[in-house]
Amino acid sequence: MKIASCWSGHDCSFAVLGDGKPLIHVEWERHIREKEPYGDAADLLFKMYENYHDIEHVSLVTPTYRVMELHNESWRRMSSLIDANGGSKWLVGHHQAHAANAFFSSNFDDALVITLDGGGVELDGTETACTAWYGYNNQLKNIVTHAMNEFNVGGLWTRCTRYVFKLQSGWPLGHQA
Repeated sequence: MKIASCWSGHDCSFAVLGDGKPLIHVEWERHIREKEPYGDAADLLFKMYENYHDIEHVSLVTPTYRVMELHNESWRRMSSLIDANGGSKWLVGHHQAHAANAFFSSNFDDALVITLDGGGVELDGTETACTAWYGYNNQLKNIVTHAMNEFNVGGLWTRCTRYVFKLQSGWPLGHQA
């Protein structure tokens, strides 16, 4: 079984798993040597991964308007592929995706996972910058989600690099991390 995951937007990327093992992972910025480029991950997948024909499932990170509205053609192509292969489409919240990446790529059977960044949109539409999760075997359970105005280390980082150190944030040089 092949599962693809796509993120269209800044830091455009995709990954494909085959029977739970990574087959390919592409971050657009690594190919063009610019930080935080905007892009269409499904289109990138079709161009850079020639064995895409048997992908059964795809996960998309919210907000999905980036894919469904801004990249309608590649989204329709991906949807057709998944439907033809009898698969499913899954939506994942921003910090849920970060937590899953951290936990499932670790060697731990159980762990506390904390995510901190400048912000993202969760499945319920909430904008967050800090979450905590409990990972056990192949499950992740959300423990706490903080709104962006409650705890935002990433926002502080962005302001420090921009206003204190006079460095650019965002494309093409990134947040100077």
